[in-house]
Amino acid sequence: MLVRIRPFLDVGKISRALERATELDDRPIKEFETAFARRLGAPGAAAVDRGRSALLLALKTLGIKGGDEVIVQSYIFHVVVDAILELGARPVLADSRLDDFNVDPRAIERGITPRTRAIIVTHLGVPCDMGEISAIARKHDCYLIENCAHTLDAQCDGKKAGGFGDVSFYSFDIDKPISTGDGGMLLINNVDLLEKARGILDGYGRVPFEKEKQTVYGLLLQHFVTGDGVYPEDGFLPVDFGKKAVKKDRRLLSLVEKAACQGGTDGFRERILPYLQRNRLLCEKKSRTGDIISRAASRAGVALGRMNIPKIDSPLLLMNSLRSAVGIECLKDFDNCKALRDQNTQYYIDHLDTAAFGHPRIDKGKKTAFIRYAVLNNTGCENSRITAAARKRGFEIGIFNWSAPVHLCYPYNRLLDFERSKLHNSEHLGRRLLSLPVHPYVGEEALERICRFLNGFTS
Repeated sequence: MLVRIRPFLDVGKISRALERATELDDRPIKEFETAFARRLGAPGAAAVDRGRSALLLALKTLGIKGGDEVIVQSYIFHVVVDAILELGARPVLADSRLDDFNVDPRAIERGITPRTRAIIVTHLGVPCDMGEISAIARKHDCYLIENCAHTLDAQCDGKKAGGFGDVSFYSFDIDKPISTGDGGMLLINNVDLLEKARGILDGYGRVPFEKEKQTVYGLLLQHFVTGDGVYPEDGFLPVDFGKKAVKKDRRLLSLVEKAACQGGTDGFRERILPYLQRNRLLCEKKSRTGDIISRAASRAGVALGRMNIPKIDSPLLLMNSLRSAVGIECLKDFDNCKALRDQNTQYYIDHLDTAAFGHPRIDKGKKTAFIRYAVLNNTGCENSRITAAARKRGFEIGIFNWSAPVHLCYPYNRLLDFERSKLHNSEHLGRRLLSLPVHPYVGEEALERICRFLNGFTS
């Protein structure tokens, strides 16, 4: 089975880095933050436990509070909206465009009121129109936040996405451009905000070392189980399978740690695969909807009237040295990883029928960075039918971002004020976008099979 996503890891390098990382040594953290900030040309960076935490800290740095309005697209993962709501602010939903699947700058400007304090834009492989959006933010004296959870090293007019906003944030989840198992990074581009950000960050502690072990060894397990000959042909493992498995089973955690010490994949095949098979741990048959629900789970809730949303804030939001050590190694390998993703993306652009499957428009001056290549299903067939048929052919394609915009999801359809008539494109994207695998382990033979399958698919 060709899986939808597989984290790109050099297990040998990661193992050696983990051996050097200790709980009391914060040098890997500072090195990771410095290297990441330098890559994006930002004056400040903070490694945190999750991408959503980075957004919450960004909003706090900007002073977002009750009564403020923040513009955000509706076709987005709900945790972005959760962060706004958790601070008592009001999300104002903007529609997306059908040509590049990003937020529509005109919809942003229509949503601005005297109470608007910030605009959040999300790059979905193709960078947003940052020149136009930056001008809108300046015109209305709003802060600009860039969500780069899906996009690292994309460019717009010679400048990297993530460098336009006052702040930007990144995710290091299993399926993100680089992965530390989970985690995120807050970048501060506006030097006037550095002192405020440092003051806020000083109020938080680091994730406990033992919890970081679960995340890191869960990442290594996820890398192994998504490999050829291991991933279940008739199953669907969630992206947090590894992390949850080692958290639940301390014996498995110990086995993964010992296998990692051997510095390669042999230890995993000798120690881990028999254990997984013996305990039938690879027999999960969860749906992709369950995958999203699993990833959205949180440690607590925030009460909003009679309804709850997942809570993000916690006293321990800062990344520790284990995940930072992984991040350093992944960042070193990122250029090679991205080159392979770009190559795989180009294959779809060159070979996939553009009438049946609408490609995102890529304007001159933009350089893309995809973790999955999204196309618009114009065949007349339901996505579910295509997804099911693809699995029978041996590969996972489907809606692996969000199957519906936020305004159609409970409890946000009750909590938020919006005009549904102004969000038609968001709903269309939720029904029709398909994600195709471009991760570095996708070979040309698999790409050819996928394109042949999709090009021959008729209603």
